[in-house]
Amino acid sequence: MPNSNFTLGIQKLLPEWKKIFTLKDFGADLTAGTTVAFVAIPLSLAIALASGVSPATGLMTAIVAGIVCAFFGGTPLAVSGPAAAMSVLIADIVEKQGTDGLIIICLLAGAMQLVSGMAGLGKLCRYVPLPVIAGFTAQSAPPS
Repeated sequence: MPNSNFTLGIQKLLPEWKKIFTLKDFGADLTAGTTVAFVAIPLSLAIALASGVSPATGLMTAIVAGIVCAFFGGTPLAVSGPAAAMSVLIADIVEKQGTDGLIIICLLAGAMQLVSGMAGLGKLCRYVPLPVIAGFTAQSAPPS
């Protein structure tokens, strides 16, 4: 299937993986991964409790998300991890739809991300002004 969108970009990622995953950088990568895990695992457990799901669900989510982000992130400088702000949304979904509804919504969100990636919609990010991105990532509180 050459030039097919259904490869999900794996062919483009393989050369990048070869550059990123080297024995020379293995020690630094292991240290960085361990550090992120020490932060992400307790945070994921806390977010799970705040969301109304079991801590085991939060732990499993941290493990799966960490692996997926590490292999399919697409850039060595990407930052990924649990977001506490999501606990409010997840709690609302669990309260209204239950855990089964949460699973369906997560699968639909993932499918939407895959489709938007295959359609090349990431190019639209170039049109978002840098102050908007800086404000979003800083998440500063409004002045009182």
